[in-house]
Amino acid sequence: MFYSIIRLSIYKPFITISFVLLISLFCSWKLLQTSLDIFPEFSPKLVVIQTESQGLSAEQVENNVTRPLESYLAAIPNMDYLRSESIAGLSVIT
Repeated sequence: MFYSIIRLSIYKPFITISFVLLISLFCSWKLLQTSLDIFPEFSPKLVVIQTESQGLSAEQVENNVTRPLESYLAAIPNMDYLRSESIAGLSVIT
């Protein structure tokens, strides 16, 4: 089988060149149809905001830092969820 393919490509180079050009055109056409993203995003986008307020209690951090930030962040389009945690001197919003 390989012998006949080699013999055909030697004695009929037009067929070989035509075959290679046909495959090249097909591959180029398929390459143009694919999206440009080579490595797709596997994990959802995640933003973590940590604010430090030394000397404030957990309740003061929640009222003065966490809630105002939550109200601004809740207005972001396509937000799936918003989670926050307030402890003494620290606010974490995910």
